[in-house]
Amino acid sequence: FFFDMYASNPTSHRAMALVATVLVAACAFFLLAEPSSTRTQLLLRSVQVPSLNQAGHSQLNVGRSRIITSLASEQKTPLSVEQLPSTREAQQPFADHQQPRLGALARLSAPLMTAGAILCLGAVFQTVYTWFSSPRRVALATTGGTKGRKVVVTGAGGRTGKLVTQKLINAPEFSPIGLVNSAKSLKTLASLGLGDSAVRNASVTGPVDDLAEAFAGAEAVVICTSAVPKIQFFSIIKILLAKLFCQKPGRPTFSFAPGGTPEEVDWIGQKNQIDAAKAAGVSHVVIVSSMGGTQPDNFLNTIGKQEDGTGGDILLWKRKAEKYLIDSGLKYTIIHPGGLLDKAGGEREIVFGVDDKLLQEDVRSIPREDVAEVCVQSLLQPGAINRSFDIISRENGKPTKDWEQFFGQSGENCDYTVMTSGVSAL
Repeated sequence: FFFDMYASNPTSHRAMALVATVLVAACAFFLLAEPSSTRTQLLLRSVQVPSLNQAGHSQLNVGRSRIITSLASEQKTPLSVEQLPSTREAQQPFADHQQPRLGALARLSAPLMTAGAILCLGAVFQTVYTWFSSPRRVALATTGGTKGRKVVVTGAGGRTGKLVTQKLINAPEFSPIGLVNSAKSLKTLASLGLGDSAVRNASVTGPVDDLAEAFAGAEAVVICTSAVPKIQFFSIIKILLAKLFCQKPGRPTFSFAPGGTPEEVDWIGQKNQIDAAKAAGVSHVVIVSSMGGTQPDNFLNTIGKQEDGTGGDILLWKRKAEKYLIDSGLKYTIIHPGGLLDKAGGEREIVFGVDDKLLQEDVRSIPREDVAEVCVQSLLQPGAINRSFDIISRENGKPTKDWEQFFGQSGENCDYTVMTSGVSAL
């Protein structure tokens, strides 16, 4: 479990450590569960030899005498040399090709101990290998403890933020800082190899001064924070019952946790981050947003909306924060990905668009890893400065590799006069 603390994959290491512990404990239990008579027999037969010459007889007698004390303590009754097997008796089992008879539990101990040892060694090897091969440690070792431009990733413990952070770790041009606000996210960053000095713990809905302190010295901030809806359990039951009685099932309902609504996270939280970036002297802010911002009736806007019309509107709040960034005077890059996929990146063509026109495509999704790569390239390509655009992917297209061409293929930007009335009404 000590090695597990430094694991790059805590789940697999924890499982290996747990299984190994159970196996070793079971082995010890089986041995201790054997009757004392069986252990005595094993100890006696441990001094038997296939054949003995005259000198061997003398050595055996010495050996038999030496174990009297241990046997006496095991049996808790006085023992004498006469109670031990004679030399002829000691040889007989081997002459007859007989093996010591062990209890069923004792016979299980050897394979259990072997399996436990293999798992323990495997866990140690994997941990040591991961520790020394971590891209972060390799980079620090080759650069004397310093890297390139400091970039803060907020929401770094999330599914997309984690991928952005990992890519920045692997890129020699950057020195990433992860900003999180939960113990779980802190463990996630530790698994990536970020040390304590590269991790900040602050709430995006908290004081701006705290965020500004976390952003101090950074050249850029990548905002990956977002309100996350949770599905309501009883809505699933309702859908299942509707299907059972051949009725129209409808859609499941969602809600946001207190303090985690779109207004609080996607508007106030992002506004705080933009203000903090400006106060800390950050020059470039990248926002990972979402497509659908031009559609007030988009399904995503209905999530968490109450009967009185309050709540929800996640895309509108995101849109309002984007406009605030554009008006802030900071350099910006605003990325609107389609539906996010937990699939491998770098294998598809990434399609550029604006104003939700890509929503007319048959497939409107994109792997998170590709979104993370666009974030990193936005920090490297001059053509990404002061741009707001949509992206999706195509499986049958040529994988996007030329990022200068990608950002230079169109001079278009998203038009924020679209749906102005919906945003201003918030």
